Amino acid sequence: MDIGTHALASLAMSRAIFPRAPKLLWAFTIPAGVIADVDAFSALIKPSVYLSWHRTYMHSLLASLIIAGIFVATHRVWASRN
Repeated sequence: MDIGTHALASLAMSRAIFPRAPKLLWAFTIPAGVIADVDAFSALIKPSVYLSWHRTYMHSLLASLIIAGIFVATHRVWASRN
């Protein structure tokens, strides 16, 4: 999937699971769905780096859980301030 598809899929899934969630959640849902594609920037370094990094570490289950935990904690802190 490309970045736009990841963003749309993240938004659709969050709206399907939490239909009455505040729109502030969108500000955290979309980046959380797109952050795994940050490894695409490795193509700016060298093609060989891109081939060795693309869809490896950032697309693992462990990285997904860590990223989700960071975004959940950030959302809780942000939402409690408002």
